[in-house]
Amino acid sequence: LSDFDAAGEGPPVIDFARFAASIALARPYDRGGTKAAIGALFRGYRRALDEPRAMSPEPRAAHRLRSRFAPTTEAWLDRVSALVVPPDPAEREKFQPAWKKFIGDMRAIDPMLTESFFTVKTGGKLVLGIGSAHAEKYLARIEGPTSAANDDVIVEAKALQPGALASCMRGADLDATRVIETQMTMSAAPQRFLGAMTISGKPFYTHAWQVQYIELGVNDIESGEEMAEIAEDVGLQLGRGHAKSKDPTRVPALRRQLDDDASWLAPEVEIAAFELALEVSRAWERFRAAIDATADVPDGGLVPADPDAGR
Repeated sequence: LSDFDAAGEGPPVIDFARFAASIALARPYDRGGTKAAIGALFRGYRRALDEPRAMSPEPRAAHRLRSRFAPTTEAWLDRVSALVVPPDPAEREKFQPAWKKFIGDMRAIDPMLTESFFTVKTGGKLVLGIGSAHAEKYLARIEGPTSAANDDVIVEAKALQPGALASCMRGADLDATRVIETQMTMSAAPQRFLGAMTISGKPFYTHAWQVQYIELGVNDIESGEEMAEIAEDVGLQLGRGHAKSKDPTRVPALRRQLDDDASWLAPEVEIAAFELALEVSRAWERFRAAIDATADVPDGGLVPADPDAGR
C-alpha cells in the first residue's frame, strides 16, 4: 500500500468499505468475482492477524506491471523529472525557507546526510493525480549520496487542504503529523524523508517516492481470480498495519479484537460495497449529465474540452 496522504487513525471498517467498494466498481459485471475478492480481502486480513509474518505470492497483475518499469533507475528518474513544471522566480522564492527548514529537519534525524545530498537538480510544481488533482504539490529531484545520476532521490511536498473529503478522509485539522505517523505505522516499506513544512502559510507533508512506482489500474486486472489475488495481498498489509501499537503489550489483545470484528464485519461490508458502488455510479452519471449540460452555454460559461474531463 502506498500514497498515504489520506491516512489517519480511525475505525478499520473504513478501510474495508472503501476497498471493497473499489472492487465492486472495478468489475461491475462480475458480482460473483467481486464477492470472492471481498472474501479474499478478509481472508488475508485475518491470516495476517494470526500470522504477522504471513506472505502471499506476488499477484499476477503486479508481476505483469514490471514490464512497464523503466529499464533503469536513471531512466525512471528522467521519466519522473519530465513531470515537473519549472517554477517562476516568485514561486521559487516562497519555497526556499520551507526547503531550508526541511533540510535541517532531515539532517537532525540523520546527521550523516550532507547539505550537498539535498542539492536540487530539478524542481517545481507537480500537476498530476485524481483524488489529489487539485492539491498543491511540489516535486524535487535531489543529488542523493553521490554525484552519479542513478542514485538521485525524488522528494514530494503535498499540501493538506480542506475540501469535500476533508473532514472524513483528510482530517479537519490539516495536521501533517497525522500523515507522517500513520505512514510510518502502516507502510510495509521504509519511508524516507517524512516531514512537515509550511509554504506561504499552508501545511505540507513530505516524502520520497518509491523507485519504479506504478499505480494499478482497472484494466491491468484480467479476471476475477486476479482481483482476488490483489485483495488478499491488501488484506495481509492491512492486517499487519492495523495490529500495530505504540504499546507492544496491547498487541495480542488488539489482534484478537480485530479478528472478532472482522468475522462479523465481512458480510456487512460485502452488502455495503455493492450499495456504495451503486451510489458512486449514480453520482458519476449525475456529474456527467451536469458537465454535458454546459456544452451549449454561451460565452462566459463552462464548456468542457473533453467530455471525460474530471473522471
